[in-house]
Formats: sequence, structure tokens, C-alpha cells
Amino acid sequence: MTSTRIAAGARRTAWVPVVAGGLCGVIAAVVYGIMLGLPLSVFSLLLIGGSGLLIGVVPMGLVLLASALSAPIPRTLVISGAASVALAALASWVLTRGHYFVPMVATAAVTTVVHISAARAAAGRPGGRPAARDADTSITARVLTLIVGGFVALFTSLGAIGMLREQLHFGCSYGTEGEAAGAWMCADGIGYIFPGLTLLFGSAVALLSGILVLLGARGESTRARTLTVLAFVPLLWSAGWLGTVTLPRADPLPDGETWLSVWVINVGIGTLLAVAGATLAASAPVRRGRVSRLLWIAAGTLLAAATIAQPGLAVATFAAASLFAAARLIPALAQTAPPSAGDERDRINAG
Repeated sequence: MTSTRIAAGARRTAWVPVVAGGLCGVIAAVVYGIMLGLPLSVFSLLLIGGSGLLIGVVPMGLVLLASALSAPIPRTLVISGAASVALAALASWVLTRGHYFVPMVATAAVTTVVHISAARAAAGRPGGRPAARDADTSITARVLTLIVGGFVALFTSLGAIGMLREQLHFGCSYGTEGEAAGAWMCADGIGYIFPGLTLLFGSAVALLSGILVLLGARGESTRARTLTVLAFVPLLWSAGWLGTVTLPRADPLPDGETWLSVWVINVGIGTLLAVAGATLAASAPVRRGRVSRLLWIAAGTLLAAATIAQPGLAVATFAAASLFAAARLIPALAQTAPPSAGDERDRINAG
């Protein structure tokens, strides 16, 4: 089996490690709990299942990047497998102090085996006539854009802890009597990890769905419409979830404040700016022109303003921006890019 056919198989099955990682993570959490007699918890399922998804994104991104750079794919599969196992080991020690080391590393190892097996199986099948999505050279750039957007959203989710604690007073109570009168009493920092991951959930689902759409959907119009709709999900999820944990509260606040005003000032204004920017991005035509350029500049300005007004919303604005770029901006730029020498030669020969 030639390296060229393995490379083609790896590209066609780039989505496999993401799905396999998530499923293997959930299965590993259940099996590990049964073996140790531990009660099955939502935390362990989300932790190991989410880690499996993240582990699967690494080999997918490396394979697509190697394909774009014309690097050897078989070697990339081995390197991505080693990177996945190392990432799982590091994450287990950082997040759980090694408590979930075995299931997380096992998830990475099984995901690697499944990915390589799927690539070899796809390489053994006749390629046939290339699909339209294989001919679209912008697909790789768009998937990598979503992967980068996901990692940026993951890192910026740490900044949401300050918003939850200091501005929305999540997990806090306002003292009205005794020495605590007039002061906020809040949980320690580790108590905000799960709320931070919940806030990240909408962005993660939208980005992973976008990746699967790019790799599996047929027809550019289907990809563009679906990704455009998905771009609104992180913004609406963040605003909605933050509203559900803020607006129903009736516990004491400083004089002159209400929980509605707390949400509007700290979340509502930023969300309004972000949704306005997203609406302009969704209405920008996928072609070069003055109107398209002005709409993209205005959309980017509004999304940046939303992020500056409330840095805690960066987890949603960066995810939305990457989805809009994958849906509409990169295809527009690809249409205006000058043809390469190889493309021009093929066109002349075909003529």
C-alpha cells in the first residue's frame, strides 16, 4: 500500500478521531468507574468524554495541516498518535492530579489505533471520481480555522471565571449583617471550573459540528448555510446560560441594583454588540466587492467591541468569528485568489 493512498485515506477519514475520541472517552469513564467501584458522575463523563474529543481534534488538525503542506501523511499519523497520548497524560495530571490517568491515556491510544486503521481501510478502497469537497482546496483552511478558533475559545474561557465571580456574582452571597455586611462572599477558584466548561459547551458543540459539516456535507451552499447558522449558537448559548444563572436569583444585592441590571450591564450589552456583528457577517455576500468589504469590517468591529466590553464573552465571540470565516470569508477570498502555476497549466492543457 503506497504512502500516497494512505495519505488520501487519512484525508477522507480526518473526522474519525474526533468521533472515536468522544465515544472512547465516555466508554472509558464508564468502564473505569465500574472497575474501581466508583459512582458514575456527570463530571467524569464530561471530563473524559470532552478530553477524548479534544484528543481527537489534534490528529485531525495535524493530518489536514500535513496535507496542506504536502508533508508525509504516514509519519504524521504516528506523530499525531504520540502527541495525543502525551496530551492525555498531561491533561490527566493537570486536571485530576493523575486520578484519571489510565482512562484518558487509554482513550488516546484507542483513538490513535482507530484513526490509523480507518485511514488504511479507506486507502484500500478505490478512490473513484473525486468528490466536489475533495477538489475544494479551501476545505483544509476552513477546518484549521475552526480548530484554531476552538483552542482560542478554550484558553479564553479561563477569563470567564472573573466575569462569573466578580461581575455576575455566581456562587457568591452578599452580606447584610454583622462583619460581612456590604461584602461579597464567593466560592474558591476551583468551584468555577465546571461553570466555565458549561459556558464553553455551546462553542465546542458549534465548532465540532462545523468541522463535521465541512468534512461530510455535499455542496458548498449546504456548508455555508449550516456554518452560518452554527455561528450564532455560541453567542445565544452564552447569553442564555448566563441569563438562567443570573435573572432568576432573588438574594440580596447592594442598594439600587437588580439582578436584571447586573445581567444587562455585564452580559446584555456585549451580547447585543456581538449579535449585531454576527448579523452583518451573515448578510455579507460571498464575493468580492465594496459592500462585502464594508460589511466584514463592520462585523469585525462589532465583534471586537463586544469582546472588549465583556472579555468573558470571548469564548463565544472567537468561536462565532471562526465559524463565519469558515462559512463565508475564506470561500470569498479563495474565489479572488490568483490561480497557481499548476492550475494555470492544467487549464491550458485541458483547453
